[in-house]
Order: sequence, then structure tokens, then C-alpha cells
Amino acid sequence: MDRLRRHQENIPDRIDGPLRAARSADLVNALSTIKRLKTELQDVRHKLDAGLAAQIELRDEQRLRVLYEQRGHEVERLLTQNADLTRTVRQLREVVRSLEDDLTVERTALREISGLPSNVTDIRLGE
Repeated sequence: MDRLRRHQENIPDRIDGPLRAARSADLVNALSTIKRLKTELQDVRHKLDAGLAAQIELRDEQRLRVLYEQRGHEVERLLTQNADLTRTVRQLREVVRSLEDDLTVERTALREISGLPSNVTDIRLGE
């Protein structure tokens, strides 16, 4: 724009007024067109940014859904494993109690055979 203005200023006066006015009008039109195109470009960039952000958000949401599904399966597996281990612990506690009872019977029988006093208190694990 500056070069065009300088060029117009350097043009000899032999160019008549109507031509000079037409060139000035063209210059004003070009300037307004440039401003309008800059505004449109800025709007398009904003729309592009918004579209890209929406795509990224959608991609992230889909990735999160996949992760939640994977984690959900993992949680279900861990809950099942925990239930199995809890059953196993109960069974082992029952076995330990049974063995403690057997041991108590054996000790009582051994004391009776050997003639030792049976003043020993039974102690169970976990009680």
C-alpha cells in the first residue's frame, strides 16, 4: 500500500483528475477488501481451532472410554480373584482350627498317658 501511494505521488500531474480519483478509489476498495479478507481469515482460523479442539476432545473421550472398559475388566478380574482368595482364607482357617483341635486332643491324651497335669489353657490363632 505504501509503495502504491508513493508511486501515485510520484506520478506526474499529466494524469488527469478523474484517472487519479479512480486509482484512489481502487486503492480504497483494495484496502477495504484486504481488511474484510483478514477478518474472514481470522474467523476461519477460529473455526479451525474450534474444530481441531473438538476432534482432540472426541479422540480423548474415545481413548478414555477404552481405558475405562479395560480398567473395568481389570477391576472385575481383581474382585473375582479377591473373592476366591477370601474363600481360600476361610477354608485354611477351618483347617487350622481342625488341626488345633486335633493337637489339643493329642496333648490331652499324651498328658493322661504320661500322668502330667492338664492345667494348660488352649490358645487358638486369631482369637
